[in-house]
Amino acid sequence: MKKFTLFMLVILPLLFSAQKNYKKIPESQISQERKNIALQFVNSYTGKCKSHDYTTFEGFNITGRLKHFLATNYEKNCGFLNSKYGNVSVEDFQAAYLNRYSLTRDPVEMFIFRITTEKNPEIRFANVWIYRDQNFVGGIYFSKEPYIERKYLN
Repeated sequence: MKKFTLFMLVILPLLFSAQKNYKKIPESQISQERKNIALQFVNSYTGKCKSHDYTTFEGFNITGRLKHFLATNYEKNCGFLNSKYGNVSVEDFQAAYLNRYSLTRDPVEMFIFRITTEKNPEIRFANVWIYRDQNFVGGIYFSKEPYIERKYLN
């Protein structure tokens, strides 16, 4: 019993602290420019996958890590996206969150969009990270739920 209690005292705070990493941005304070960049990136990413276009992204500032990831894994990820999800389309904007731990460095905002997928209706959200400095795209992730508990960025 003591081991179980100790286990619960150690693990539960870790589980509940994950959502404290992100703070919801009020609708009135959301940058429309970054929101549009995030939406355009999701549409561009899914559109290029659908058409099997594995060239570099034009018109976006992309972080070095994401550039490297796309250069080495984009074709593989597009194959996965097409085979598991089929056609992906953005329905509407869900919310925006600010990563609290990035405030003292380069603040990162996460934009969440509702999506529909042709083959897997469980996948309902596209999460895109945008750095405030020069609006760099830092990552994209498709998930069943809004991904506000993610601790580390791409």
